[in-house]
Amino acid sequence: MDMIKVALIGMIGALLALELKGAKSEFSTYISLGACVVVLFYVVARLSGIVGQIAALSDYIVLEADYFGILLKMAGITYIAEFSGALCRDMGYTALALQIENFGKLTLLAVSCPVIVRLLELIGELT
Repeated sequence: MDMIKVALIGMIGALLALELKGAKSEFSTYISLGACVVVLFYVVARLSGIVGQIAALSDYIVLEADYFGILLKMAGITYIAEFSGALCRDMGYTALALQIENFGKLTLLAVSCPVIVRLLELIGELT
């Protein structure tokens, strides 16, 4: 049901922004940004449920708790980079959007290094 709400918020925000784009383009940007913020609140609410599910899974899987934190950081970085890049692209700043997304990719690589190192250690122990 939340997906329908989010889709409707997005479509209504886009239609209102499109309607105002010809008359007052700055209001069009504000409406688009407002709709994005409302959707962001839905994402945060959904993310809290996912964190609870991951915590329950950690009881069944024998892994260090740090790795679940890293996975959550990676998901957050991905979402923030895509969100801010899409906003910049929507406002016509494509080059800035690409730079934000590239920085997000490099940040993902930096955050995931401990997981990659541990994976290589496990592979080394098997051989």
